[in-house]
Amino acid sequence: VIMVSEERKALLNSLLSELGERCQKILELWKLSYSMEEIAEKLGFSSPDMAKKAKYRCHVSLLQMIQNNPSLEQLLKN
Repeated sequence: VIMVSEERKALLNSLLSELGERCQKILELWKLSYSMEEIAEKLGFSSPDMAKKAKYRCHVSLLQMIQNNPSLEQLLKN
């Protein structure tokens, strides 16, 4: 069970690295429950709405990467 968990973690880290550094930072802060105001301030967005749009685009990109690779999708579901 631990091995699968580590494998999933490594897989997610690999996918995040493909998204790019900015998306990694946005999604990391979002995962840590930072507000859009805090994310905007930390990453230099002009407004919380701009941070929200960027988070949405990054999240959609990540989901598309997973959906486009059925073996990844299956591994992440287990």
